[in-house]
Amino acid sequence: MSYKIKKLFIVVTSPFTERDFYRYGINTFIKNGFQIKVLDLHSLLYNDIIPREISFYAQKDIIVHLKTWNELFKIFRTGLNESIVYTTTALTYRTYPFYRILKKLNIPYIVNSVSVIPTFESDIKYSILYRLFPITLEKICNFLLRKLPLVISRLRPAYAVIAHGIKSNMNRKEVVKSTKIIYSHTFDYDLATHIQNDKSKHDGTAVFLDSYLPYHSDFNFYKSRLHTSIPRPLIAKEYYNTLNLFFDHIEKQTGLRVVIAAHPRSNYSAIPDCYVGREIVENNTAELVAKSSLVILENSTAINFAVIFHKQMLFVTSPQLIDQPYGKYTNLLAGLFGSKALNIASNSDLKSFLKKDIDYSLYENYTNNYIKTICSPLKESWQIVCDFIYDEFNSIVSNRTF
Repeated sequence: MSYKIKKLFIVVTSPFTERDFYRYGINTFIKNGFQIKVLDLHSLLYNDIIPREISFYAQKDIIVHLKTWNELFKIFRTGLNESIVYTTTALTYRTYPFYRILKKLNIPYIVNSVSVIPTFESDIKYSILYRLFPITLEKICNFLLRKLPLVISRLRPAYAVIAHGIKSNMNRKEVVKSTKIIYSHTFDYDLATHIQNDKSKHDGTAVFLDSYLPYHSDFNFYKSRLHTSIPRPLIAKEYYNTLNLFFDHIEKQTGLRVVIAAHPRSNYSAIPDCYVGREIVENNTAELVAKSSLVILENSTAINFAVIFHKQMLFVTSPQLIDQPYGKYTNLLAGLFGSKALNIASNSDLKSFLKKDIDYSLYENYTNNYIKTICSPLKESWQIVCDFIYDEFNSIVSNRTF
């Protein structure tokens, strides 16, 4: 079959935001001559989730909110023999029709590695228990999809998978031996390369990587997906009070001013008193980290900026979190850097705690494992994907069997 890629369909299952426009490299794909459509399945899969509107019109015309599988089938039919699909969508009972359509129409697709942050054995055990109980028909179907061979499930394997580090978790059912690996890097790495990390221009700040934990939208989102109650791990007032007392302690002992790097999904304009007057900065985490003297975090993918810029990190937990999976993960993450999570309710001497020299070899290991491998070219991450598609399909019009 003669195949030349002209169209790229990006399939998502959560509302596509302005931030996603950049995270998914839309401009890069357009500059490389691809016709782009973002196919949003979230209303089709989880009709109780309300889409967040894109803030400016230029982005809206590429997004299609789908309500039926037949709509998706018809859209894919318009791009037969000239399209490819990129998706982060996991294979589940609900998304099975999507993968069946790819099989029926013989459309190649690219997936992402499962995670760009470390996975620990204790998390895996917790995840298994969490997925199993309480037992529902949907969970049984999901279990079978994970266990049955693709040929029995009547699905096709992914054509390629994007890996961000040598320890990228590629444990996806769709990834098989024949699946090609695209060695790229995280979008955070792209952002960091455009920012000057000048140590002489530190602004005397300690940046807290906000997790928006008490209000994070995933609690509602995953409740609708899993049909089970997911308790919020802590009470908002208690959580923020403990944090603010700790930030007072930090500022007195170090002389640094604590600034909040707001979580991308946060909405602190609606709850402005959480950090009692401290500066809250949105959509500028990379710049804040680059100029800071210290990065404070629980656990966050924004740890990538602290690693790339070689910043001293202070991992923190609290009495509300310390024995919960979230808190335990923070401590395990800290261990990768020869540290441990500090209980912010304790009266520790921060000056002695922060006197430890940075072990830059641990930072380089983390970069190679989870951010960027030496295998990935020194290009923007999505340009690497564009080049892969061109080399595989468009450099010559090839006869490929998918």
